[in-house]
Amino acid sequence: NDVHSVDIIGHSVKVDSLPFELHPKSGWKGRIHHLRLHLRDFQMAGLPVSRMVGEVFDAKYDLGYAFNKRRLFLRSAEPGTASVYLTADNALFFIQRKFKEYLQEGTVSLLNGRVVLSGKYRLFGRYTPFYASGRLRVREGRYIDLVEPTAFMQDSLLPPSLMTKVLVQLNPVVDVAPDLHLQGIF
Repeated sequence: NDVHSVDIIGHSVKVDSLPFELHPKSGWKGRIHHLRLHLRDFQMAGLPVSRMVGEVFDAKYDLGYAFNKRRLFLRSAEPGTASVYLTADNALFFIQRKFKEYLQEGTVSLLNGRVVLSGKYRLFGRYTPFYASGRLRVREGRYIDLVEPTAFMQDSLLPPSLMTKVLVQLNPVVDVAPDLHLQGIF
């Protein structure tokens, strides 16, 4: 009932959320010091993900449930870490889904640490061709924001005051809790 590590490996699966939730309850518990997750080319919360690696520390599981039902049911755990990797195609799918009321006909490229997005952006009620680039920065381990942006609308550089309004609509680009259902254990 005291296991050093468990690695869960998977690919090409579709899940709404990760199959790890904490269900506190008394009873016989086993312990997993390192519960590691390795997933690739899968869909989470309806979004394509290239790869995810995660680790949960000091997980306590229901020993009776594991023996009788052959399922891992976590009772408690220390907060874990997870990294999610997206390709440009994954990012485009995500952006088009999350910002469908603002964006049409988008393309995404990842170049030299910058994300480059083009398409048609709704500004003041109508869609206008745009091109934007910037860096993505992780904030508080949960949010991904667009920073250092440069944007052009119909080949004209967007003034800083208007760029600020666009950033208010876009940031955070990703919030891992509602967007990828990674709240709780990670």
